[in-house]
Amino acid sequence: MAFDTDAALAKAEQAGLKLAIKGRLGAAMPFLVFYSAIGDYPAILLGLGALALFMGLGVLHFWLIATGRESRWHRFVFVAVDVSIFCAIAIFAPLSTLGDLPQIFVFRIYTIAYLMVFLAVSTLSLSPTLVLWTGFCQVVGVWIAFGWIVSGMDRTVTWGDVPTHPRQGDVLAVFFDPDFIGTGNRVVESLCLLVSTSILALAVSRARNLVRTEARAQAARENLARYVSPNLVERLAAAAEPFGAVRRQQAAILFVDVVGFTRFAEQNDPETVIAFLREFHSRMAQAVFDHEGTLDDYIGDEVMAVFGTPEPRADDAARALACAHAMRRVIASWNVERASRGMPSVRVGIGMHVGTVVAGSTGSTDRLKFAVVGDAVNVASRLQAATRDLRCDLVVSQAAMHAAKADLLAATLRDVSLRGHSAVAVVLFGGQDLPSA
Repeated sequence: MAFDTDAALAKAEQAGLKLAIKGRLGAAMPFLVFYSAIGDYPAILLGLGALALFMGLGVLHFWLIATGRESRWHRFVFVAVDVSIFCAIAIFAPLSTLGDLPQIFVFRIYTIAYLMVFLAVSTLSLSPTLVLWTGFCQVVGVWIAFGWIVSGMDRTVTWGDVPTHPRQGDVLAVFFDPDFIGTGNRVVESLCLLVSTSILALAVSRARNLVRTEARAQAARENLARYVSPNLVERLAAAAEPFGAVRRQQAAILFVDVVGFTRFAEQNDPETVIAFLREFHSRMAQAVFDHEGTLDDYIGDEVMAVFGTPEPRADDAARALACAHAMRRVIASWNVERASRGMPSVRVGIGMHVGTVVAGSTGSTDRLKFAVVGDAVNVASRLQAATRDLRCDLVVSQAAMHAAKADLLAATLRDVSLRGHSAVAVVLFGGQDLPSA
């Protein structure tokens, strides 16, 4: 199954959003405690209520995500509502003990600091769009709150009130006047918010690219796991060229397929046939992986395995022979299970040979497949087919037995004629000689 990068990103984004909600709750808590301790009551209650509402909305959003009820548009609505709460706090709740000062004075002191914390928390969502939306809403919210406060002022002071030839005290007097609105300062703050938002959105976008990279690596590992033993997956996935260059090498080749499968497929519905193949392939593949082989291909009901790729090993033939016997035990156990359900038994034919093969990637440039080809592959395939005439379930060439260092003293050697070959010496294994694991 192909790895869904978009699904991985969506999952990471959702996990990041839950973390962002936890972050906002954690960020709001110190302010709630601080202002609860120093605030003037009952005036402070309005601001504390707004903070509590802000935290409650976070809990609601987290619940929506955890229960699967959240839609993507919810995220943008919650951000807009959060900024609206902040605007209400900035307009109506001083949250300070600075005395009877105009609201614009408190607005000038605290606004940008709170917004930067809120903006930083939004990056945990791993969504560049949400970060940009947060920054945009904050800038709009700042100007709405600023305009609301200024429109209600009886007196305003601006930089235009500085004398034509000011002294230092004249400038400071204007700047520190409680009714100084500082429109230019608000512009600079807005620009800082927008620039910070853009930088943070780029950082989040880079983080998403890292997620994509990890998703591709995971896809590579999952694809490799379909063909090679799981204990080799991590090592191969980390290699620049996992299977190496095209090369000629020694390998052990094993073929297994179901005897009478064509008739079975004709007599059963497609769903039954596919279900049977999946179960058969799964059991054979596990036997291959248990013996650290490479699953080369499924060809209908036939399974081809290679021992010696991606890297040849001294015990390739021994592991291939052990795998063949393991397959026979698996089929015997499966037949016991099938018999208990009133199902017919399964017969297989297995052929094994060792020899020189050419190993490398085949296919088109946009769809490559690792494969091994050569006469050894053909011999193994024909030995598998010969199990029908020889009335056995495993045929192993004498060359493979020697390579596996198997005991031939009690074995019965036979010469088998194969198409395109002179007689090949083989050892036959029937249904009554299943070796122990």
